[in-house]
Amino acid sequence: MKLKLNNKFQFKGLKIPDYNKNNTDLEKAIEWLIMNKICKVILLGATGNREDMTLVNHFLLFKYFNEIDITMITDFFSISCNIGKTSFNSFKGQTISILPKKKSIVSSKGLKFVLDNEQISQDGKTLSNLSNGKRFSIDCNEPILIFRSHS
Repeated sequence: MKLKLNNKFQFKGLKIPDYNKNNTDLEKAIEWLIMNKICKVILLGATGNREDMTLVNHFLLFKYFNEIDITMITDFFSISCNIGKTSFNSFKGQTISILPKKKSIVSSKGLKFVLDNEQISQDGKTLSNLSNGKRFSIDCNEPILIFRSHS
């Protein structure tokens, strides 16, 4: 028996075929954005109910940060991947966590626990720092994830 769909329920958006079975759906979407010269994107819903997919999506920030400005918004944080010196708008007491992909040399200004050309790693010692006010800056020699809590 063949099911006939009512036309009012058929998909009317843009269908983009991508047959690369090695890429996740999010990778396919990001690569489409890059191919179409979209330079900034905000990701919502990238940290659903699967920790494995959430971790992979965080790694995608490292993979694509040089090609597109990506900010991932979760229920609790805005997450971006940065290298070099970057300044952020902030608020007093905002939780700031820094996670490198590999060992990095990091300096900061405007945070409660100042980093002064310190080597950091994935050991969690750079989690739960606090912003001192309306702005803070991070300078690093390798890509790092910066987690900024919402007010």
